[in-house]
Amino acid sequence: MKYLVIGFLLLSLAIYSVADATLLVKNTEELPRGYQDNIWEYHYGRVVDVAFPKQDGQTITNLTFAPVGTYATFTEQLPLCGDQEKLLDFNRGDIVIIAMSKRMTRRYCHELLRIDVITGERSAGGGNPFK
Repeated sequence: MKYLVIGFLLLSLAIYSVADATLLVKNTEELPRGYQDNIWEYHYGRVVDVAFPKQDGQTITNLTFAPVGTYATFTEQLPLCGDQEKLLDFNRGDIVIIAMSKRMTRRYCHELLRIDVITGERSAGGGNPFK
């Protein structure tokens, strides 16, 4: 009799678990499907150097970027597709926010969305180092 009660409890627990899992699956199907990942990547810091190398006949804007206010104390290279010199209208000490695609759109560069200059955040020096 004792084994019959234990068997019945285990069977009812298994049935309840399957039914609960089925309800969870049904509830997730009702979530909105409009959400997607952000395709842009953002960098906050100072541009310390710029180069314009050519790759397969196309000009790339290669920014040497120094992050500010993060644990990263090293510079990083940001290869941007095309000649972006017209967007580099800020001074050496300016802090900028660079928005670019997370994934490289070609084998060697990211698509640039925009560069925003943070006003009021300048270091000593100044002058446009990119011309």
